[in-house]
Amino acid sequence: MDSTLSSLDALSPADFEILTSEALGSARPLSEAFKAFTCEKRLSIIGVLAQGDRNVTQICDALALSQPAVSQQLSVLKDHGLVIGERRGKAVHYRLNRERLDDFYAAFGFTIGRMRDSAAMSA
Repeated sequence: MDSTLSSLDALSPADFEILTSEALGSARPLSEAFKAFTCEKRLSIIGVLAQGDRNVTQICDALALSQPAVSQQLSVLKDHGLVIGERRGKAVHYRLNRERLDDFYAAFGFTIGRMRDSAAMSA
């Protein structure tokens, strides 16, 4: 059996409640952030922005996507606080909200770490 599955099986519902409440106050913020990562286009945009600030045209060119497609996905990323837009002249330049991404990764890592610890203690 997959060790990840057996580790998860060793956890009780109370363990998940503790993990999420300690990491974020509730599971909802982590769940909502995960939704932002479920689209290949959004992940591609994050990849482009990881290289530095870009405007919509630059993102479109880098990914060979239409302006409406990029704008729609940027809107979702902004709604989740993962991307920040800043007007520079006529164009809006986007950058990753590294603080929010760091919070997300820390919460996710904390949760996975606690799940491993809990499974190891119950084994």
